[in-house]
Amino acid sequence: MKSVGLLMAYAVLAILALVDAEDESPYIGVAQDFIRPDDLEKYPLPPRKPDSCTKCQTSGFAAPPGGCNSQECVIYDLTSQSSCTEMTENANGDADWKAGLSLTVDAMKLGGKIAAYQIQWFNGQWSGWYVPGTNDLDWKLNGPPGCVMRRVWSYFFDHTHKYILCK
Repeated sequence: MKSVGLLMAYAVLAILALVDAEDESPYIGVAQDFIRPDDLEKYPLPPRKPDSCTKCQTSGFAAPPGGCNSQECVIYDLTSQSSCTEMTENANGDADWKAGLSLTVDAMKLGGKIAAYQIQWFNGQWSGWYVPGTNDLDWKLNGPPGCVMRRVWSYFFDHTHKYILCK
């Protein structure tokens, strides 16, 4: 019930008329005559938005493209984001790509995750894009002895292929 009350308080405060831009209030978007002191203790509002990129960056916000002109300034940490590269390779003769329905062959063989891939058929045409685990079940089975299902990347064995690898 406490969280519902908090959400309702924020919703009511957010609907109110904006404070004049020249107002020195630390709160923006809230009519000052509506705020009661005990409301501020129970439900502290976010600080007033920075009015310059310098203030935005030094206040713990990161300026969005086009400048810092809203409360949506966010610090983005992209150091953990994958870096992806498109690669084209000739047939590799590596039978590991025919390893059934495993989704870890790419990590074992290439040291990363294939986001999508294409096969160049023997007639020179490229397939559409396949996404591992989404639309890449092969329409053929691996031959004897197992006759098991496989992924379309099994064609890496004897076809030129293109893939987007993310590490």
